[in-house]
Amino acid sequence: MSSPADELQECYELYLRGLSEPRTNALRILVEEALPGAPLTPEEAEAQFGDHPIGPLLVGSCAVTSQDGCRTFEIEWASYVAYSVTNETYAGPDEYEEFTGKRFRTYSRSRFRDYLKIGTTTSDKDPGLLTHWQILCGYHIIDVVSHDAPAIRFVGERR
Repeated sequence: MSSPADELQECYELYLRGLSEPRTNALRILVEEALPGAPLTPEEAEAQFGDHPIGPLLVGSCAVTSQDGCRTFEIEWASYVAYSVTNETYAGPDEYEEFTGKRFRTYSRSRFRDYLKIGTTTSDKDPGLLTHWQILCGYHIIDVVSHDAPAIRFVGERR
């Protein structure tokens, strides 16, 4: 059986559903899986867009939404150095950065981690190695740097 972390990586898409600090300098993130729906028919496109020229162009396309059976995951860090939420429209690939993972990435080299090493008093020495994680969601990119690995758990399915 796969772990919640493995299942998170396999999701088609994720949507941010919650971000909070349950305790001082702890971070809790809720993400919900999303899947493509049924392809848009010509009749649905006409009903939805009328005579607008975009309607015929969208026939056959699929909306990506959270549906019945989609999973929700909780990702929690006991402590963090910094986190950032970016509108995905303004995020882009950077050949300098190195990572593993698809939806939930772990960086071995990143500009966010470099920025924190230069702009703060944190280091890899005390209390330990800094790690940069990134969660790629539809509409949001969430970056977290911490000395602690997150706990990832499955918290339910959409009904």
